[in-house]
Amino acid sequence: MVKQFKHAIVALDNSPMDINLVKYASMFSSVVGLEQLEFIHIIKDLQYDDSEDIPLDEKIESSIQELVDEHFKSDTNFKIQVKKGNPSQDLLEWVKIKHADLMFIGNKDTLKGHNVLGTKLSNIAPCSLLFVPESFNPEIKKVAIATDFSEQSLSGVEFVKEAMPSNIESELIHVFVVPSGYHFSGKTYEEFSEIMKNNAEKDYQKFIKKHDLHGINCGFILDDDDNPADKILNQSKVHEIDLLVVSSQGRSSWAGLVLGSTAAKILKINRAIPLLILKNKKENLSFFEAILKV
Repeated sequence: MVKQFKHAIVALDNSPMDINLVKYASMFSSVVGLEQLEFIHIIKDLQYDDSEDIPLDEKIESSIQELVDEHFKSDTNFKIQVKKGNPSQDLLEWVKIKHADLMFIGNKDTLKGHNVLGTKLSNIAPCSLLFVPESFNPEIKKVAIATDFSEQSLSGVEFVKEAMPSNIESELIHVFVVPSGYHFSGKTYEEFSEIMKNNAEKDYQKFIKKHDLHGINCGFILDDDDNPADKILNQSKVHEIDLLVVSSQGRSSWAGLVLGSTAAKILKINRAIPLLILKNKKENLSFFEAILKV
């Protein structure tokens, strides 16, 4: 079995969010067996002051080292990197240099700061991204995978099946809709929604049979207001999910690099559940390299 994640980057910003990122990276590394971690902080050019008695990068590196010593309990090898530059551009360069499969990013809600960097990276990073909220369960017991039963969404199921311990409970979440022209059939909205649910259940049976996924249950949710992201998140909260997994949903290499609309909306409105967005790094890398040259 080939590991989906071997080398990961933890994007730190010298804020209280860093504690959460270090703790979650420690737990997740142990669960999936990461081989190498890079704790990276990029100092913006305008923040750098060479007149300090102790260089700012040394101060930050020392602070990160203390944080890691206290909160990182995994046996995974790690390095600490503090560099001067542009956070988004330099983090992308590090993804390429270190052949990173995964990047941990803070997902702030009440803490000072914003999530612009995470949103930007979600659309241009070739690797998978794990968005860590301000609070989370200290262990992963239940995982949900959003799926439309396409080949593109299979990556989430494969990750859970191959990388997560067998004692972790997993479930699929599928959102279905009633087409706008349903009334031409002469049936009511409720009647047609049952038809669409039955169709979704048939697709589910074909999906699990084709990929030998027997034993994983699926929740079917009607999207009655054109907001599938909200339905997926609500289902995850009701079922007390510890990790929500979605694929980038691209049906081409370029679309696989840039998030699909549902994944992007989940990222935008979710502040409560750790969110893993899976991307195919191999397919996306050539597009990523082209972006870096622009």
